[in-house]
Amino acid sequence: MTDWRSFWLCSLLAIMLIWFKTQPAYAGIATDPSPLPEYTAKYSVIWHGFVAGYSLHSLLRQEDGSYFFKAETEPRFGFLPYEYYEHAKFYWRNQTIVPLEYAFDSQEGIRFKKGKLSFNWDTRQVTNDIQGKPWKLAINEGTQDKITHTLLMRRDVGDGKKTITYPVADGGFVKEYHFEVLGDEVIQTPIGELNTTKVHFQREEKGTTLWLAKDHHYILARIQQFRKDKKIGEGEIVALEVAS
Repeated sequence: MTDWRSFWLCSLLAIMLIWFKTQPAYAGIATDPSPLPEYTAKYSVIWHGFVAGYSLHSLLRQEDGSYFFKAETEPRFGFLPYEYYEHAKFYWRNQTIVPLEYAFDSQEGIRFKKGKLSFNWDTRQVTNDIQGKPWKLAINEGTQDKITHTLLMRRDVGDGKKTITYPVADGGFVKEYHFEVLGDEVIQTPIGELNTTKVHFQREEKGTTLWLAKDHHYILARIQQFRKDKKIGEGEIVALEVAS
């Protein structure tokens, strides 16, 4: 083989190897369509009885078949030093969610937190990069992140489940998140009257109660958070757009 042919063959092989190496772990894997539609929802953030800010949530399908969920919360007034951003990238497969990436970036007063979790399902590990200090955590099939488990919960509540548990990668550990359905309730919101299912989550002294809109694929309609039975925050839907 002539030198120029050897050169181009080696170059082509190198390019192919680089391409395969840089493809994400889910490339080429068949993905399922989401049972939840794409949407954008806006929520008021209520603190000490007044609207302190707004949070925008959106769920979108990407060209590669994966899904991207993000939530951005900003204060209504500049003197409130609070901002929060988080996102998750994942795909649906075999009737469940397979997380790929979860990230957050927050400010609470003078406290700043930033982190990213990357899921590698070939090695069954998640890399936690918190504040620029990465380390690995072993995970089993079915492990979720702090966003994807809420999407699964919406689907499962819609399927009629009353108690649900998810393993969630959180804070360097895989923790069990338990949800209990409390019943149905009609609530008044800025977008009108909604038929909801009320769900509660409790971990030690912290509790969260969720109202999920039954006629809108169980999208979050209202949330209240408690610490030692004292309400410390709440939010309510103020706008909603659902893809047809």
